[in-house]
Amino acid sequence: MALKPVTLTKVNVATAGTEVALASTDIYASTIIFQADEANAGRVFIGDSNVSATRGLSLDAGEMLVVSADASGRNGEEFNLRDWYVDAAQNNEDVQVTYFTRR
Repeated sequence: MALKPVTLTKVNVATAGTEVALASTDIYASTIIFQADEANAGRVFIGDSNVSATRGLSLDAGEMLVVSADASGRNGEEFNLRDWYVDAAQNNEDVQVTYFTRR
């Protein structure tokens, strides 16, 4: 099964401590790649709707996180981008997000 990469516009956390959803509608992906912008001054946090500037998987500037479901499609495993959020320890931090979806 072919997978198509899609890159979102940078996700910006304008106000530290305020989570930002990756999507407002259902978008399903087998793999999601998060990369904290290299120009960030502080950490960004990846997680669910309870993510905060102190809770979640943290990334320093330039660091990357890859989360992957069953990309073979055998079990229909996928993530919904609507369930993922980012937050930051400082204002105006960015996260680049790329995901892979079935064509």
